[in-house]
Amino acid sequence: MNTSKSHIPERAKKTNKLIAEIHSTLNSYGYSEIFLPLYEYYEILKHTTWDFRDENIIRFIDRNSGKSMVLRPDFTPQVCRVVSTYMKDYPLPLRLQYKGRVFRNVNMNRGLKSEKYQVGFENFGSSELFGDLELLSIADSTMTNLKIEDYQIVIGDQKFLKLLLEKFDDSDYYLKLLTEKNMDEIKKFLSNKEIPDNITRLLKYLPFAFGKPEILNKIHELSTFNNLLNERVNYLKELFSGFAELGIDTSKLIVDMGETRGLGYYTGINLDIINDKSGSILGGGGRYDSLMNKFGQNMTACGLAYNIEEIMPLYKHDYESEPYDYLLVGKHNFVKAEQLRKEGYKVFWVEEGNNIEAIKERYKFKNITM
Repeated sequence: MNTSKSHIPERAKKTNKLIAEIHSTLNSYGYSEIFLPLYEYYEILKHTTWDFRDENIIRFIDRNSGKSMVLRPDFTPQVCRVVSTYMKDYPLPLRLQYKGRVFRNVNMNRGLKSEKYQVGFENFGSSELFGDLELLSIADSTMTNLKIEDYQIVIGDQKFLKLLLEKFDDSDYYLKLLTEKNMDEIKKFLSNKEIPDNITRLLKYLPFAFGKPEILNKIHELSTFNNLLNERVNYLKELFSGFAELGIDTSKLIVDMGETRGLGYYTGINLDIINDKSGSILGGGGRYDSLMNKFGQNMTACGLAYNIEEIMPLYKHDYESEPYDYLLVGKHNFVKAEQLRKEGYKVFWVEEGNNIEAIKERYKFKNITM
């Protein structure tokens, strides 16, 4: 979209419409909106924010308290703090939505954005299965309601990966290679380690475990040697069966059992909504049941945030000229314009008529008075 100055009002209108449509979808699921501060205490965020590093945040000192503050890099810890502090007595499940900007100190020369506008939601207190089903159902419904077709939902499972990594030594090095998708080094690593054959077969396959949900059948076959791994794969198969029952377009779903992002933060599934043409991330989230423990609450939790700027190019909303009841031209009509506004009319007044044709081209008027 052209973002030149002449199109700034149109872009704002489109952005507001996009945000309103996402809110409408979340409202239909029972999510209540809350407002969150732009900044947060450093001490709160450093232990509760995924991928929190000093070099990635925008930090400053509160001159009144002397405490270190951070422009929020993520909404989720703030929502958890609000729930644990002010909403303890609310009945569960607790469904909350929010919107605003998040900030990261990144390398602008690499084309990375330091500021993003997000709309997101968090679900507290639902069971894992139905919470995950609702999470994915909302993601699908949002894209459908926005009439966006060029996307895929890529789903990993950090619980399965964590269980597997506990089965052998030097798993940190394997995790590094898996993150890099370094197949040659993975083969060398496994050939030089004394790892049981059944685990080795699964570790060899994991980098290739990317594709349609049917790939879980192969993962299930390779995981039968361990009850916990087997149970987790059965859970994922049940989850995907539930998607089909809900009428979710399963052709949009991709399983990535080798996804390592958020290990140690997410406690179950994690997901990204990907633009399948540009590769940009339209939204992301997952399950983080252990996060509320850091705020003194034992509570299940999952959520997702949409990246509005990334969705904008895919959102086909045609700009319509602003409909005004009256266009009044001339100094002599200034008082009349105010009188009409007090009567409930929408009035656009201009002092002189030398650019009246350009104004008429930009906006729509029911009545014009010179």
